Amino acid sequence: MATTALSVEDLTQSLLAATQAPAAAPPAPRAVPRHPLSDPQSKEFQALARQYNLDPVHMGKLMQAESNFDPQAVSKAGAQGLLQLMPDTQKQYGVSDPFDPGQNVPAGFRYYRQLLDQYGGSHAKALAAWNAGPKAVTQYGGVPPYAETHGLIGKVLGPEALDTAAAETITT
Repeated sequence: MATTALSVEDLTQSLLAATQAPAAAPPAPRAVPRHPLSDPQSKEFQALARQYNLDPVHMGKLMQAESNFDPQAVSKAGAQGLLQLMPDTQKQYGVSDPFDPGQNVPAGFRYYRQLLDQYGGSHAKALAAWNAGPKAVTQYGGVPPYAETHGLIGKVLGPEALDTAAAETITT
């Protein structure tokens, strides 16, 4: 194996250059731009809520409860995206990429509007159907006795909504 001998002068110049040259700073991490529909305060989110006659505050709380605003969220049950749409719901509303807020959020708003209409404007029943499925709401004649479902209703509507939901279940 051949070696190349460096002169003392070449070695000195190389060492000086290495110690005097400022180290290149690592590139700053690029911020991933958030989609406006992942932000309940954005004008796009607010406009979409108005389009479906939904309360943007409730829809923002639903998004936070379901995915904590993570468009890549996936539940143990297989729900995906910001509003945690199940694959059958995705298919029903034409969602090809559930992780795309531009598809997930409008589909979720349409689905929630449909549930509200189906349950006579009862947000508690609509949220129960959203979480536990419409069959469970039918089976129990209202909000089913599932802790997860009650937790979601409490997070979105407030704890007092559970009392109203219990009364609706008994009287309807």
